[in-house]
Amino acid sequence: MSKLEMLYQTLQNMRDLGLEIDNDLLMQTSKLEEKLIKEEVLPSLTADIAPKLATCCKPAK
Repeated sequence: MSKLEMLYQTLQNMRDLGLEIDNDLLMQTSKLEEKLIKEEVLPSLTADIAPKLATCCKPAK
């Protein structure tokens, strides 16, 4: 399970248990979510997409 999945699952578990999620926790969660997307998701997507774009989208001369 990725850290981003763990974050989402943790929030869902808290909601399922009836715990209140205050604004401070939501702000921290949002910052962590953004960090994880930048550091884990985007590099992975770039690595997957870049070779495909290189072969199909060559610039016209």
